[in-house]
Amino acid sequence: MYNFFKKIGEELYSLGNNHTAFKVNWKLISPICKKWSGNREPDMNRVREIEHIYKKGEYFPPMIHLAYIDSEGLVCYDGNHRRCVFDNCKDDEIT
Repeated sequence: MYNFFKKIGEELYSLGNNHTAFKVNWKLISPICKKWSGNREPDMNRVREIEHIYKKGEYFPPMIHLAYIDSEGLVCYDGNHRRCVFDNCKDDEIT
């Protein structure tokens, strides 16, 4: 996955061999990124609250945590409410 993200994004930092942060355009990974099976379903009321905050221009941490799992593919294991907001604002860059 490192090479994939290296091609489509900007590497921001790396912590050892297992954690690298990239800045990427969400529309490039949205079609292949899904909720990790170990997470609960997002609370859509909370998603709407976060989207309202984002659209007002207030602070919004544009970061989600992704992993590639052989049996699931590219998954979001932390930040699923934000992932849902990004699905509505696909042209924005995330970290």
